[in-house]
Amino acid sequence: MLILLPPSEAKARARAGDPYDINHAPTPLRPVIRRVRKALISLCRKDPLAAGRALKLGARGADLIDLNAHLNTELCAPAAEVYTGVLFDSLNLADITPAARAWADTHLAISSALFGLVQPADEIPAYRLSAGTSLPSLPPLPKLWQPAIQKHLAALPAVDSELIFDLRSGPYAGLWRPRAAWSSRVVVGKVWHEGADGRVRATSHANKAVKGRLIRDLAHAEVVATDPSGLTAAMNDLGWSAQQREGHIDILDSSPEDSDREPAQFAR
Repeated sequence: MLILLPPSEAKARARAGDPYDINHAPTPLRPVIRRVRKALISLCRKDPLAAGRALKLGARGADLIDLNAHLNTELCAPAAEVYTGVLFDSLNLADITPAARAWADTHLAISSALFGLVQPADEIPAYRLSAGTSLPSLPPLPKLWQPAIQKHLAALPAVDSELIFDLRSGPYAGLWRPRAAWSSRVVVGKVWHEGADGRVRATSHANKAVKGRLIRDLAHAEVVATDPSGLTAAMNDLGWSAQQREGHIDILDSSPEDSDREPAQFAR
């Protein structure tokens, strides 16, 4: 079982460690990492103004542009420490049992516009690059990453990719879309909020926190499912409200959330 997570835009820079070593990356991902990293470094070194526009950075983005310009020498830390933000704060891999951390290091993969997929223990530098960014001289990032990530996943032992639980969001879901032959192996997780009035709505800011708490519970229980039904049952056994529909697992969260939105369509 492999669980795909989105990254966070917020990242913590390593205070100690070594520069990035591409030889530690999965072989199928290395050619794209080289191309994307080279294009990103070049843009940020040669034209910081254009880099700011491409990366959608405001006046306070100079530090991030400089960070990208020096990626070759930026120090690395485990991805679990580099990625911060709501999901990773809720997951809090620094404060789980050794067995749960071993589970996370094996079964989690974080989507990255720069590195394709990284696992929590992989050593990476902080960087600024989103999946929707256009880099000069390169095709769109989804077009670059799709075949490389597919090749990487196909090379994994069958037990590691027998079931893929996709919790990615937005443009990161576009970096890899399963081929038709893989459709039965991939299930997409969707978080909903159930209010005190019983109405079910799509979540907003709570989405990432719910995903973090859910993965934390799965890690402590060391859940390894081989099909969507088994994963749904495991979630419900852990006290979550999960329902399976074709290609999806809907996760209902009933924690308080202020919202004036109209109910989304949700079939019970």
